[in-house]
Amino acid sequence: MGAAARGVGATNWPSIGEFDIMEDVNALSEVSHTFHCGVDPGGPCNETNGISSNLLACGAPGANYNISVPTVYASNHGARYIPTLTLPKTQCTTGTAMLHQTFATQYYVSVQSTPGGSATATVGSTTTNTGFWVASGTTVGLTAYVQPGYDFLGWNGSGPGNYSGSLQIDTIVIAGPVLEVAAFALPQTKAPTTYWLEFTLSAPLSAGTAWTVTVGNTGYTSTGSSLTIPDLVPQSYTLSYSTAYSPDGQTKYTAVGDPTSVSLSTNKTLTIGFSASYWLSVTAGVGGTIVSPLTASGWVAKAMRNPAALPTRASPPCEEPGASFSGLVRQASRKIRCTPLPCSCAFRTSSKCTVCW
Repeated sequence: MGAAARGVGATNWPSIGEFDIMEDVNALSEVSHTFHCGVDPGGPCNETNGISSNLLACGAPGANYNISVPTVYASNHGARYIPTLTLPKTQCTTGTAMLHQTFATQYYVSVQSTPGGSATATVGSTTTNTGFWVASGTTVGLTAYVQPGYDFLGWNGSGPGNYSGSLQIDTIVIAGPVLEVAAFALPQTKAPTTYWLEFTLSAPLSAGTAWTVTVGNTGYTSTGSSLTIPDLVPQSYTLSYSTAYSPDGQTKYTAVGDPTSVSLSTNKTLTIGFSASYWLSVTAGVGGTIVSPLTASGWVAKAMRNPAALPTRASPPCEEPGASFSGLVRQASRKIRCTPLPCSCAFRTSSKCTVCW
């Protein structure tokens, strides 16, 4: 419509046709629709007046539009914008109209908890254990509730204005979407403070000799020159020492003057010593008998063989033809020779020698 008029300057009006829509006529909030056609004057459209609807009041069919403004959500659904003005539900199309609307920003506050407790967020009289929409700048209260048998570890927050910390109750001021997680866990047993206790030998034992120390009611064994016992709690312990034997069974070690208790409040090293005894076996070879001692074998303490207590090398040997001894071991010769011992060796008869120690 109107194309035929443009080339000739509309000199062929009203035959080209014209449809007029008038809104808000004379500021009366009324509308008018008029159609022009045919010839002027007169014609089928009653020119120059045209065919008119005359004035129509708002509310008539075609004169009103329904109006609604929805809440707008951000793409991440962490923010939304709420219309704050109440607009009319309908608007009459009686002319150009401009409606103004404002929006309030709200952010979503989410609250969660791990097993062992629960958590809530509160604004005024509204409390949630999941989440709610909160206006920007609103103060939100956080509360963590601990179940029996659990510990509260703290809040782990994310988002503008969040709280992360160990307080069970705190507040936050919302400046964006916020997630608050209350963390709980079973109590962790703290490992007790412990110390080590070391024993060192004042003098070495025969190679491979196992020696044992009992601390409290527990025995600990070493074959070296030291023994370290770890993980002892701070307290007092009784100490005892087992008799030790060399691998060949010929040397016995007995604890002498070692501590019988220890109080641990720090790491500690104790030096201990053993007294050695040696197994002595006395036998008589052909040509003689042993008349003393009555027991022909036994342990001899190392301390009893102190050279200061022994006869000198100048002491005359005790001899008799028929058999020979070097110390207490039979030798194949025709003489008796008694190695100097703590006490003397004396002839009793031509075939008897007294040995003592």
